[in-house]
Amino acid sequence: MNGKIIFTTLTIFVVSVVALVFIKDFKNRRDAKTVYVGPTKVLCLSNRLQRCYQIKENENDDYKLFNGTIRNFSYVPGYEYKLLVDEVTVENINNGQKFVTYDLYKQVEKKEVPYVLTVTPNDGQVLPINRSFTVAGKARGVYEGNIVIEAKDLKGNLLARVPTTMPTDKPGAESVWQAQLSVNTKPGTKALIVAYSPSPANESETKKTDENKNNEQDTQKKDENNNQDAQKATVNPLSYSTIVVFDPKAKAIPVQTSLENTSWLLKSYKTPNGTEIKQASQTTPVTATFLNGKIGGTSGCNNYQASYETKGDTITVGPIASTRKACEDNVNKLENDYQLSLQSVAYYQAQPTSLILYNSQRVPLLEYTRVIRRKQTPNQDQNTSDQQDANKENTDDNTQQSEDMNNDKQDTNKQTDQEKTDQNTNDQQQN
Repeated sequence: MNGKIIFTTLTIFVVSVVALVFIKDFKNRRDAKTVYVGPTKVLCLSNRLQRCYQIKENENDDYKLFNGTIRNFSYVPGYEYKLLVDEVTVENINNGQKFVTYDLYKQVEKKEVPYVLTVTPNDGQVLPINRSFTVAGKARGVYEGNIVIEAKDLKGNLLARVPTTMPTDKPGAESVWQAQLSVNTKPGTKALIVAYSPSPANESETKKTDENKNNEQDTQKKDENNNQDAQKATVNPLSYSTIVVFDPKAKAIPVQTSLENTSWLLKSYKTPNGTEIKQASQTTPVTATFLNGKIGGTSGCNNYQASYETKGDTITVGPIASTRKACEDNVNKLENDYQLSLQSVAYYQAQPTSLILYNSQRVPLLEYTRVIRRKQTPNQDQNTSDQQDANKENTDDNTQQSEDMNNDKQDTNKQTDQEKTDQNTNDQQQN
């Protein structure tokens, strides 16, 4: 008898739990809100050292700033997300004011979209006056591969401008970009380093007079004083801003990219025991990929591989193993020259878009151009779990961004840390 009572009680308990889960799931499906999250985070108008999501509720709308959290959401830049979220109104216990945040119910879609991302300099970095510093980042889908970098003070006055082009052979492809910028301004000036794509759609904007730009920036400054307007500010996914400070005592920080998990295309090389610098052939590409302590690729005809080790700016390449396909005489000479030079390297200088390998006398032997190496991934199935999706993209994108760009900036942090930061921003804003 007691056994039947226990069995009946357990059955009722299990059925009740299942029913509650079903009811909750049904409620979420009915009440969930659709939002789109943009490919980069941008500087919040309310706090220049914090970054906000780009959010829109309809696919054809413009992105707007969202200074709030999306709990349980694993974010990777360079993608547009379609999410089902529960909108939660939170009350500030200090002043009683209310603000909106989201709880992720389901990630419906994740797709590659055009974007511009600046990796260096960092937010808040102190930069020299009248001395060149490196501005570098990544982008995809920009018009003809063109990027424009500008320095503007916080009133919108243009301090410096320089164009650059991404090294890519495919229209709309993802690649890295880099430029040198020098700014002449007053000590202590706070400024925005802005990188954007000068597409035909916004070409007229780049040709506006400084007077018109100043008028627009004055209007924007007024908006910043009104928190409600600031949260509705429209943002452009093909631009990216970094806030910096200029100081004549600052030293230009050299950019040294980690070689691990990077790929390169040979641009020129020095012939062994000679002074002649030759340009690499377009028809017989020579490549180098650094992965898991190994360097490998093609040396024109055959594939090769060797171990490598770096310490500071020094590099040591181990014995080279190569396949033995029969090649034409000129290709054989190219391979021989390349492998002899590679075996002789002692120092390296790696920047986001270029790599130079030197011998022990610091004579440049090999010069490469950066290549973005991406794994081909199928379209995301709508039923794929969020955790599997996050793990996969962290392997392909987040690791590459953090390591390849020397860990200069992380737009993708652990969700728990991001929530704390965003929540602190909200508290400060409400106070």
